[in-house]
Amino acid sequence: DYSRLRKKNSVTLSLVSCSHQEARRFRVSDPPTVDTDRCRPTVWDHVGGTSGLVQSAMPSLAFVSAHAVAGIGTAIAVAIATATVVLVVRLLRRQTVRPALGGMVGVVVSSAIAYRTGDARDFFLPDVWAYAIAAVVTALSIVVRRPLAGILWSALNGDSMGWQRNRRAMVGYSVATGVAALAFTVRTVAQMWFYEHDQPGTMVAMRLALNYPLWAIVALAWTWSIRRAGGTS
Repeated sequence: DYSRLRKKNSVTLSLVSCSHQEARRFRVSDPPTVDTDRCRPTVWDHVGGTSGLVQSAMPSLAFVSAHAVAGIGTAIAVAIATATVVLVVRLLRRQTVRPALGGMVGVVVSSAIAYRTGDARDFFLPDVWAYAIAAVVTALSIVVRRPLAGILWSALNGDSMGWQRNRRAMVGYSVATGVAALAFTVRTVAQMWFYEHDQPGTMVAMRLALNYPLWAIVALAWTWSIRRAGGTS
């Protein structure tokens, strides 16, 4: 009896020992790590995604359509109302309002210029100027070895600027910035040609035709550069 009891106790102790070993093996002493790169918003998210690009064109379409029917005063009112609706919709859907706020400011400035000059095509002047300035700034940022793609991405995500000491990251961000500069230049040249030929309706059509392909190319280039520079900040 004693030997059977001793054997039983030894088995029990072995099981307890195994249980403690397994517990130590599977014990979680540290919180699970989270891949912050996966949680970060993408470049596409920062520009509002597909809905942001579509909604950004709506005030211009509304302006041209209303101007063809009721004149510049009504066209301005319709454009501002459309921009306001876009902002409210994004708020109600809990979507990022950054592109909508930027669009609202742009519509107000464009409307003020068009109202002052009485020329419908002047509604698009701020857009042309903005893209021309963006083309120059992005190109210069490459020349001074401060590619804007890297600076903006670091600012948006609170990262350091350590990537500037990494050749691989510098090349990636410079290429992405160069693609953006080229896209801005194409937009500026195309819009100015139709502006000089007094074709505001065609300016909207060209804006839509160029917007999506160019932004898609820029987004792909920036995504590639961010992945190339991963872990170098």
